[in-house]
Amino acid sequence: EGIIQALLEGIKESRGENVLVMDADFSHLPNYIPDFLRTLKENSNHDIVIGSRYVDGGSIVGWPITRHLLSKGANYFAKSWLNVKTNDITTGFFLVRKRILENVHFTTNGHQFLLELLVKSDYKIAKEIPIKFQNRIRGKSNLDSTDIRNFISSIIELRKFQKNK
Repeated sequence: EGIIQALLEGIKESRGENVLVMDADFSHLPNYIPDFLRTLKENSNHDIVIGSRYVDGGSIVGWPITRHLLSKGANYFAKSWLNVKTNDITTGFFLVRKRILENVHFTTNGHQFLLELLVKSDYKIAKEIPIKFQNRIRGKSNLDSTDIRNFISSIIELRKFQKNK
């Protein structure tokens, strides 16, 4: 069934109290993981730690201008339509307390996993940590018009769940 099924299966099989989601294309550096874990450990109100390209200190290396515009536009669109306060809702790099996932029924496709989590879950604080995102080392992006249509339909679907966080 694709990425969403793989994520849900991985979460179901996980044994720890936290779940790390990280794209497998080497665009996220694992050296940020200790910071993510420390943030959750030291702050009981933080339920989600997001590796953010769009906060002070965050950056993207190696993307063409069109990809930058698509990403920034998608984040702006989702934030404004769904009243989500985080700056980077399209990242594939975050850590979440497993208990936050327990009552979320995921219905969008996997590329909107974080966004759906932010809209549907009952978390206290989602903390963004700046990361340096580098364009994938291997492979190529599969982003196409179908992904854009799925993203827009996900936003429309998620509007009925929006909160004022």
